[in-house]
Amino acid sequence: MALAGVAAAIIATVCITHASVTAPSRARSAIPAQPALTAPQILAGIGAHDVEVVFTSDVETNCGAAASDGGNGGCFHSATPNTIYLSPGLTPTSLRYLTLHEYAHVTQHRDGTAMDECEADRLAIAWGADPRFAHYLPTCPTPEDATR
Repeated sequence: MALAGVAAAIIATVCITHASVTAPSRARSAIPAQPALTAPQILAGIGAHDVEVVFTSDVETNCGAAASDGGNGGCFHSATPNTIYLSPGLTPTSLRYLTLHEYAHVTQHRDGTAMDECEADRLAIAWGADPRFAHYLPTCPTPEDATR
């Protein structure tokens, strides 16, 4: 498969499994910490009313997340750009983080920017996710890394 095809395949399906981090950009205000909100309520708290949330344990639909990390996961597929997929039975804190992280991928897709896990974590935190649950940021380059 050509390198461009591999890159397209990677970008077409962005997956995440449960998890720790810092702060971001895009302008949506963070929602106050409230336990036990539903995913649509979490999204409504940042003004995102145009996304469907599907809870599924199907390994293909949910990027295999249901089979890993104790079933905690979420997924965005560019083929269904107005839908995010989440594992059922998430704790309130995991639900908030995964909902906001996957919604960040929705905004990346809509903006025409590359799927970026680090930026998705930063946005999720800016919108109110608990930084301790950020999965990708601990391994993301820092601004200081760029100057080395």
